[in-house]
Amino acid sequence: MTVNVVAKMTGITIRTLHYYDQIELLSPTCVSSANYRFYSHEDIDRLQQILFFKEVGFNLKEIKIIMSAPLYSKEETLKRHVEILVLKRDRIDELIELIDKVLKGESKTNFSVFNEDNIIELQERYHQEVLERWENTTAYQQYKNKYAGMERKNEWLRLESTAQEIFGKIFHHIDETPDSKNVQAIIHEWRNFISANYYDCSIEMLRYLGFLYVSDKRFSSTINSYGDERLSEFVNQVITIYCDNNISK
Repeated sequence: MTVNVVAKMTGITIRTLHYYDQIELLSPTCVSSANYRFYSHEDIDRLQQILFFKEVGFNLKEIKIIMSAPLYSKEETLKRHVEILVLKRDRIDELIELIDKVLKGESKTNFSVFNEDNIIELQERYHQEVLERWENTTAYQQYKNKYAGMERKNEWLRLESTAQEIFGKIFHHIDETPDSKNVQAIIHEWRNFISANYYDCSIEMLRYLGFLYVSDKRFSSTINSYGDERLSEFVNQVITIYCDNNISK
């Protein structure tokens, strides 16, 4: 399907589709030599998933991160969307009922129906479930078994110092593009460091770590402390490119 066809079918503007392509959230499967974009059925399916995410309150950055995660499950995500939408529907029903009562003079002031804490809580729980999957991986068990009995403070300090040094080197090159040879080499060093000291860092695991670096505040705040608030996002971009270029390694 061409951009025009997709725009007419979905009601999404051509400009928005171009923007999704620009930020690599939704890129057409085929681009002709004349620069015509053609979307496959898989692309349209992905677009629908993106719109579901937007409907339940996720921003484009969050959507890209979640859908790029190695453990992303379309079926589980759709079930979570239904739960959130049901809560939103119930809230709207309560608002309509309240307005009807106010119009009839049957209700006093009531602000409880404006509370969206239950919806926010469900969204946060979804993110937490993603993190819990990490704890059930073989990599996490390797890490846990290797350091369950470690009591040597100096060893922990050494590991922390090395991690700080590596992220510091990445921050030194933060004004470069994430595909530069400098930062790609440093990420390779980081991957080897993880494998040597924690667990086998496969390409899939490294990609998932990149996802955690921007989706989990505990990770992002630690990494950003080695530079500034740009660092965790930059590291994720570097990791994504590294993994794309080393899929078979």
